[in-house]
Amino acid sequence: MKRLLSFVFALLILVGLGFTAFAQDDDEDEARQKAVSFAVKQLAKADPLTRQRGAEELARIADDSPKLLVEGYRVQEKDKRVRLALDWALYRMGNPNKIYDIAKELGTSRRNQATSYLVQLEQPELLYPFLRWDDKTLIGVLGVLASIGDEESLIKIEPYTRVVNPEIVSSAKYARDEINKRLANPQPKKQTRPRAVEGTNPQ
Repeated sequence: MKRLLSFVFALLILVGLGFTAFAQDDDEDEARQKAVSFAVKQLAKADPLTRQRGAEELARIADDSPKLLVEGYRVQEKDKRVRLALDWALYRMGNPNKIYDIAKELGTSRRNQATSYLVQLEQPELLYPFLRWDDKTLIGVLGVLASIGDEESLIKIEPYTRVVNPEIVSSAKYARDEINKRLANPQPKKQTRPRAVEGTNPQ
């Protein structure tokens, strides 16, 4: 009898834990949807900085449910910094082609903003095609690779340590040194919410 009671008690605990887990999932989903809704509303504000922050929050959440709406805001947006933030949001929502629009901003006055987005990439190889772009973009890419590059990146960077342009050489050597430091002292990876894949919501 005691064994039966113990079994029933344990079963009730497991069922209770299951309901708690489902409730937590529902609460998290509801909180995420509220955050998405609030961020989307920011895109309609008059202040461009508010719109930029709204777009950046959508990128952080990486939920593709408002993707069509965000694309509409991107089409009508006039402010270049806000457009860049919207491109990052759309990339995180599952539009891989947006990385080209972000990378080309490395050669503009918005380099720091573009860099702040691209250093969040987990795959440095996504940036290798842009090493063959103009010198300003190349220098910007080298700056990003200094933060996220790996052993393969060292191979890609090495030729640029021997070119004529001293600014490129300096940027390439800096990136090389920073990558080597990081490889010598590996840090545990931070868990980040994955970007949405085209046509799906992140899990």
